Amino acid sequence: IGVGATFTMDVDPQTCPSGRVPSGRSCSEFFLNRVEGSSNFFGGGAIHVSGSATLRQTGIWGNSGYGAVASVGGSLVLEGCGIEGNDRIGINDSSRFLVGGSLTVAFSTIVERTEISDVFRVFNGATIHLLSSIVQADQTFSWSVGFTSTIDCVITREQSSFPAGGTLLATVTDPTLLFTTWPGNYWDFRLKRDSIAADYCDTFFYIPTDDDTDNQVRGWDDPTVAGGFGAYDLGAD
Repeated sequence: IGVGATFTMDVDPQTCPSGRVPSGRSCSEFFLNRVEGSSNFFGGGAIHVSGSATLRQTGIWGNSGYGAVASVGGSLVLEGCGIEGNDRIGINDSSRFLVGGSLTVAFSTIVERTEISDVFRVFNGATIHLLSSIVQADQTFSWSVGFTSTIDCVITREQSSFPAGGTLLATVTDPTLLFTTWPGNYWDFRLKRDSIAADYCDTFFYIPTDDDTDNQVRGWDDPTVAGGFGAYDLGAD
């Protein structure tokens, strides 16, 4: 997505009323793409953004290479996306997101193996917003000095790699407490009925513009779920 260009990818509820195809995968996907190269902003296995891009209700899985999911020099917004199993090759394991511009991840679920690298590599001058999302990875961040971040309402496997200043964070190391199906597959991270991610947060930093990954309206307050900080579930579901 070049400088000056704008790109939007979403699910059409008229042609995909459930948000999924019969196999259970999302109707909107980036999968099994690969990029070669090692320069910071020549990566982006699924998408390379120098302009402006928005992905909603999109499954992103099995992509590989340097910046297996995205290289962001411009502006990228991910809302309601399921991001899983990118760069499983091992020796080519690299950061999933290379962020030199502006990245917003909201109401999304990220499940990645990060024994060698991380999910977000944030460079000097970049801006990253991680909001109302679930991140199950051994290492979420690495960064250079001089970037801006807003991190709010996140359930994560670890917090040691996070920049300071995050709010309403919770650590859950056992994903079976979150998801209906585990071990998961490339597309299905529906929340358990009693998941801690249910009714977890408000929309102070980000108001969702779309339904969830199943085309269900966000913000339903389950009366059987006590506590939390608002009526909105975390993650893509």
